[in-house]
Amino acid sequence: MYVEHLEQCQVNDSSFHRLFDLWWSDFQEAGIDSLYVAFSDEDEVIGFQTVNEDGLCIAIEVIKSAQGQGVGRELVKESGCWKPDDNQAPEFWEKMSEEFGW
Repeated sequence: MYVEHLEQCQVNDSSFHRLFDLWWSDFQEAGIDSLYVAFSDEDEVIGFQTVNEDGLCIAIEVIKSAQGQGVGRELVKESGCWKPDDNQAPEFWEKMSEEFGW
């Protein structure tokens, strides 16, 4: 698995809509500044994280078959974003804060 920092134009919007419930096409409307995408060793998209200009996570999601394998952790590690804009997963963000926070 590996994570890349990509521009919105580098991803297939319709594929991301099929894979992810939290994908938002209009980055400006959602306040998204950065996009990080996780790929499997076979170069398949398995997760993503979007971050706003304040460095807070807008959305993070991993496909069901890749959950529990550290994909979310790798996205957070690569992005440097370990705080959510809206905390919908307190346990996850507490772990990320303990590991990557100050």
